[in-house]
Amino acid sequence: MRGVNHVVLMGYVGNKPKGKQFPDGGETTSFRLSTKDVWTDPMTGQKVEETEWHNITGFNNFARLANTRLNKGALILVHGSLKTRSWDNNDGSKSYKTEVVIEFLEMLKHGQEDYVDNAEQSKNYQRSYSNNNQHQQYQNSQAPYNNGN
Repeated sequence: MRGVNHVVLMGYVGNKPKGKQFPDGGETTSFRLSTKDVWTDPMTGQKVEETEWHNITGFNNFARLANTRLNKGALILVHGSLKTRSWDNNDGSKSYKTEVVIEFLEMLKHGQEDYVDNAEQSKNYQRSYSNNNQHQQYQNSQAPYNNGN
């Protein structure tokens, strides 16, 4: 039986996305996303807020969108999958980082300053709707993103 690796997050961009371009034309981005959980402590009756920070990574069209349109504080909806990568440090120890790899990204209404309004850079992006027409996914009109699934 095949497993399910699907993450859905709605939260605020914690930093301006950091992008990289590769010689083959590929592009990547990374940024942090905060989500907040609020509940009432049954023992004290006090409202409790807990913020969780998530590492977000995007490639190609999603990277271009994030790098050109998102700012710190933007409210977004992300669907993706968890991916853990590892590397060896100089001291011989091993480090791990778990990230959400973007498969769907929607920019939600928030403050106008949270999004870059650069018509020249964003004119190649179009909205295409998922099968149920309830969510809008951004993809580049010249080279649709395909994550291989």
